[in-house]
Amino acid sequence: MTSAAILHRTVRHALTCLLPLALVACSHVGGVPSGPAWANASQLVLVTTPDWNASQGTLRTYESTAAGWREVDAAVPVTIGRSGSAWGIGLHPDQPGQAKEEGDGRATAGIFRIGSAFGYAPASATSMPYL
Repeated sequence: MTSAAILHRTVRHALTCLLPLALVACSHVGGVPSGPAWANASQLVLVTTPDWNASQGTLRTYESTAAGWREVDAAVPVTIGRSGSAWGIGLHPDQPGQAKEEGDGRATAGIFRIGSAFGYAPASATSMPYL
């Protein structure tokens, strides 16, 4: 099974098991991906929570290698929205369940392309563009 197929199966499984999914973000290499929007992903950030109302979760990072997906660093605890998570607009198809609304206190759940890193610090130790 190819790395893209493994990622597709993993993401599809996460999308069908609605409670544990909080965020999947993919970094793409090259132009417009073909097939599933995440088929050409080379990196993956996965945040899981015990349920949709949980404000605490676990973040894991992965990268695609010739041998398949491998976890890059140890899992770390994270805080997401104070009211849990809800589906946002991303690379994934529309999903049943609660949709993210501005001001609802929920983190956006779904599959998203990774963009710039941002924060309040004047700089960050990242190879990503930092705002």
